[in-house]
Amino acid sequence: MRSDIVLGGRFPDDELTDHTRTRWRLSELQDGQPMILLLSRGHLCPKDHQQHLELAAFYPKLAVAYTKIVTISTDNLLETGEFRDAAGAQWPFLSDPGRKVQKDLGIQEYTDPHHDPVTRKIRPDWDLTAPGLRQAWEAGDRSQHHPCRSTQRGAA
Repeated sequence: MRSDIVLGGRFPDDELTDHTRTRWRLSELQDGQPMILLLSRGHLCPKDHQQHLELAAFYPKLAVAYTKIVTISTDNLLETGEFRDAAGAQWPFLSDPGRKVQKDLGIQEYTDPHHDPVTRKIRPDWDLTAPGLRQAWEAGDRSQHHPCRSTQRGAA
């Protein structure tokens, strides 16, 4: 993650195309309101699909709190629109197949280098940059990685 992104700082104001082929800056979509920004692997990821279904069901509660949601997907424009429709989402989905935002933010999940998913730490108590964490993963030790830690042989 970029070192200049800190609490109270300004998030990069990237410009991307949405599911209707309209170009937007993130600040335009935010429009001065609180905003949840989702970086998504795209329509082929079953976890992302399920999370978007659940967020779509929760969306009315966020909307009455004047909270915006924006999903940035690694899908192309056609797939981005299909993903949004399949999730039943009522918020903009932006297409970023070149992973411009992911690269600009310096985000890469090392647990799935083949698909190079776009994710960000969501648990404040878990530091993905902790010494030895990546080395343990690369050595095959998944005990420190959820959900892997509960699915390893011999795990309770």
